[in-house]
Amino acid sequence: ADGYWCDIGTLGEYYRANADLLSGRLNLGELGTRIGPDVWADGTVDIAPDAQLIGPIYLGDEVKINRGAIIQGPAVIRDYTVLDNHARVSRSIVWRNCYIGEGAALHGAVVGRQCSFKSRSMVFEGAVIGDGTMVGEDAIIQAGVKIWPNKEVENGATVSHSIIWGSQGRRVLFSRYGVTGVVNVDLTPDFVARLGAAFGSVLPKGSTVTINRDPHRSP
Repeated sequence: ADGYWCDIGTLGEYYRANADLLSGRLNLGELGTRIGPDVWADGTVDIAPDAQLIGPIYLGDEVKINRGAIIQGPAVIRDYTVLDNHARVSRSIVWRNCYIGEGAALHGAVVGRQCSFKSRSMVFEGAVIGDGTMVGEDAIIQAGVKIWPNKEVENGATVSHSIIWGSQGRRVLFSRYGVTGVVNVDLTPDFVARLGAAFGSVLPKGSTVTINRDPHRSP
């Protein structure tokens, strides 16, 4: 068949389809009002005079870009999203009602709806952030990490594994009460297996380990 075809069933192809539309490889009509070289807005936008927009970029309705912010395309910023002072978004897709905090940076990421990135947080190539997720100050989401919806990443945490079942990405593992959490939410089988492997790695050969449990089904 003639025409453009792209199966967006994978993240890479989904990103490529957005980039192809922005770069003019397919024609689906005007993306909105052209407000700059390769920059389109579909509604009213508020852009600080010293913000830098390097196309191709699509901005949704009521997008606000504060002073010193930088957007480098191909990038999609959907409706009601705010980029705070000196935030940076490059080669990323950000859905509606998101907040990109002061000095935060997204590089090659896909971000769902209603996500919040606090000051100086960073997200790297190929990461996907699910709807309703909050990433704390100075937190780092490493390349390729997938975070399922409605999670919370603590201030200063570095997330190198996908967060699927757990409710949090933690900066520190141990609290004053040891390792605690809700079973099958924070304390998943994958998490406790990695915890056990980490503990075993510091024991000398031939060590004896004693464990205990209560009668509840979870242990």
